[in-house]
Amino acid sequence: MTTKRKPLIFVKLGGAAITFKDLPKKANDAIIDSCAQQIANLKDDYKFLIGHGGGGFAHPIAAKYRVHEGLKIGGAEGMTETHRAMSELNSIVVNYLMDRGIPAFSVFASSCAVSNNGQIKDFYTKPIKELLTNNVVPVIGGDVVRGQGNSECPIRRNGVWTHRNRRGCRSYDRSVASGSSCPCSPRATRVG
Repeated sequence: MTTKRKPLIFVKLGGAAITFKDLPKKANDAIIDSCAQQIANLKDDYKFLIGHGGGGFAHPIAAKYRVHEGLKIGGAEGMTETHRAMSELNSIVVNYLMDRGIPAFSVFASSCAVSNNGQIKDFYTKPIKELLTNNVVPVIGGDVVRGQGNSECPIRRNGVWTHRNRRGCRSYDRSVASGSSCPCSPRATRVG
């Protein structure tokens, strides 16, 4: 018996859509749940790789500590507080997906990537590939990635995907769910 290989679709959940940027650490539960339901409706036909931004969780903290200026300015506290905020939002997203029957798993860019001058230099993708091979959905948020030397940089989810696309992945616009009311779904990236 031959099993059909499912296409891999990348879904971007924009931080401004899944949070209330004017309210610190307030998730937009209705939007996240809507997106999770739409992905659940398609899980039998596709594999998913999900990325999300930080919105009202991470951006105010990153700005407060000026993490984009490096470790000497933002300090270890700025790096860890920004990462903690992203971890909280990532956990919310993963929980909504799991509640809809999607085997979602948190992956943090800070554990897989090294940056240099604000750009991802190296990104270890084997854990993500293993999750996908085992029908688990990786959920990667923006994060603070440790840089070479005494620097760090906030990596938005777009930075991760830009790095992936330079490595031969193709991008295209595609509605994840036709007639979608979810602002998170109109842009997707096909990986591989």
